[in-house]
Amino acid sequence: MATENEDRVGFIYSAANFAGVTKIYQVAVQDDARRLEIGTALVDAVTDVNGWLLSLRCRENLPAIQFWQDLGFTVGGVDRTPNKRKSPVIRFHKVIGGLWV
Repeated sequence: MATENEDRVGFIYSAANFAGVTKIYQVAVQDDARRLEIGTALVDAVTDVNGWLLSLRCRENLPAIQFWQDLGFTVGGVDRTPNKRKSPVIRFHKVIGGLWV
C-alpha cells in the first residue's frame, strides 16, 4: 500500500511463485496522486531480487499501457478471445534476472 500525507493513495496486488515469476494482478493509484512515481515504487516493492520475470495483463484501451512500457515491460502477446469488457488484453513481461540479464 502507498501513502502520501498519511492518506492511502495506491496499492498493488501480486504473487510470486517458486519458479521466480512474479505476476502482477492489479495496481491502482488515485488520480490526484499519479505522476508522483507511486506506481513505480509499488512495482519496485514487489520485484523479487531472486526472481527472473515480472508478468501482467492489461486491457488494450487503458492509459496504463504507456506506464508499463515506460517501466521497460515488453508486449508478450495479445489475447483477443471474447471477454466481458469486449477489449483485447495485452500480456506484458519484463525480465529482471536470471541468465537473460
